[in-house]
Amino acid sequence: MKNKDLYARWKALIYRCGNPKFPTYVDKSVCEEWKNFENFQTWSHSFVFDGMELDKDIILSGNVLYCPENCSYVPKWLNLVLVDSGASRGDYPLGVRYKKPTKGMVNSLKKPYEARCRDLEGKKLWLGYHLTPENAHRQWQQAKVVILEKALHRYLCECPNQDIRVIQGIEKRILVLKDDIDSRNETIKL
Repeated sequence: MKNKDLYARWKALIYRCGNPKFPTYVDKSVCEEWKNFENFQTWSHSFVFDGMELDKDIILSGNVLYCPENCSYVPKWLNLVLVDSGASRGDYPLGVRYKKPTKGMVNSLKKPYEARCRDLEGKKLWLGYHLTPENAHRQWQQAKVVILEKALHRYLCECPNQDIRVIQGIEKRILVLKDDIDSRNETIKL
């Protein structure tokens, strides 16, 4: 990536964070160090970042601060695996969407809760329909464990400049999901 491309990414990040025009970035901020492009550039050059995306959530779930301690460059496919689709699912659990039953609904049993997740290419996978959001969420949890295990394997095999913090972040999410499955708890956040 050329420095002008990196500069454009940095400038867009600075512009989005805290900007009401970007609802998912309203509560996000950039550390003081990175408000200076040269500092951000120096940090970025410690990674192989061509074809990669800056991520702030894999290392620290729920992170709102873009800074060297909490960020890394990851492949786009890995970033997409962890999208929670909050806008389309509303108040339902992760991986669950309500589909209002209609007369012509192909779902003959009128199970309105749909379980979905993203695969390693970022494509939405339909997992099934359920009578309750809890059952749909359980199916999502089980599928997400498999997808994250595959994502970890792919990251280890394909990424030339692996960040141990990214590996640990993925492993932590797998453990959280498995613990929630075993205790029959809802996974609130990945």
